[in-house]
Amino acid sequence: AAIVAGDAKALERHLLDDPSRADSPNTDCHDSRPLHWSTGLQRADATLLLLKHGANPYAIDKNTGKDAVDKGLTGFSVLSGKACPGELGGCSDFWARLDGFCVARSPPAVDWARLSVGTRIWRVIAKF
Repeated sequence: AAIVAGDAKALERHLLDDPSRADSPNTDCHDSRPLHWSTGLQRADATLLLLKHGANPYAIDKNTGKDAVDKGLTGFSVLSGKACPGELGGCSDFWARLDGFCVARSPPAVDWARLSVGTRIWRVIAKF
């Protein structure tokens, strides 16, 4: 209900109360999962919250045969009936936001962007 209503704060409260809700199938609706709803309705904040709380983006929606990533990348909006390819969850900056919270949760030991190309190459070669 919180996803359909676009109420990210209520969704976060539900997820904090019971983290398993992030990936629980809705048995009343073809076993679709919250992430299928958030991407189909283009609720970017809900999509990010669900992923942050452990939702599986590759769980198949039995109704469509697609996972949330497929649904999000086709960009089809249930609300508008239009496609916006590449905008997972209806958010043009989705990938940057996702990268931001992934990096915040597990920051890299070395900031590779600050290393020279030569140094990066030598570090990669040294791993083999």
